[in-house]
Amino acid sequence: MQIINKTLSIIFKFVIIAFVVAGVLINFGIFEGRFDGNVINFFTTLSNLFCMLYCIFAIIWLLRQSQEGSKQTFCPTWRGMAMLSIIVTMLVAHTMLRFMFEMTGAMGFSVQTLHTIVPLLFVLDWLLFDSKGNFKKWSPLLWLVPAYVYFGYALIAAQIGDGIGYNGSRYPYPFLDIDANGLSTVLLTVLVLTAFFIALGYGIYFLDRAMAKRKKSK
Repeated sequence: MQIINKTLSIIFKFVIIAFVVAGVLINFGIFEGRFDGNVINFFTTLSNLFCMLYCIFAIIWLLRQSQEGSKQTFCPTWRGMAMLSIIVTMLVAHTMLRFMFEMTGAMGFSVQTLHTIVPLLFVLDWLLFDSKGNFKKWSPLLWLVPAYVYFGYALIAAQIGDGIGYNGSRYPYPFLDIDANGLSTVLLTVLVLTAFFIALGYGIYFLDRAMAKRKKSK
């Protein structure tokens, strides 16, 4: 199903942007009169900002289209990268990191926003407003690029100064902590995650194809 309504699509994307901005600003500590710049080093923040930028550029693109032109999708490759990244953020947070987010108040809202609300809204935005059948067979492999770029960045940044982690760790996430787990364990974890991400990516790809075929059959 695709809703051909440019105005509604733009409004929906503005809602996503609003949630990202609110969640990220709370994480930065802006509303508490401080600024925790280390927040930018986490994949959660980066993947949410990646989705926000996609929505901003998609809105600009939509504003330049006719109502008929809104049947298309802005930059499917970017959409796929952002969607896989934000789904990974949600799944990892609710599985591997589920015991790290016992927070209440504003921080609790931020955690739920960035790890649950934004991912679900971004996927729903794709399901409702994007044309289907735009992804290529190799697209899910390309969607891994942001995660691998982040992995490389995290390993390098961890070696600089005190690193980019919390609670005495130089690494941003426990499963990437070479000091605590050893290099071989971390690499094995990354290999397993890669296989899972590829499977997830192709799940999205085949769902996209199925929806495109269903639309053509009608």
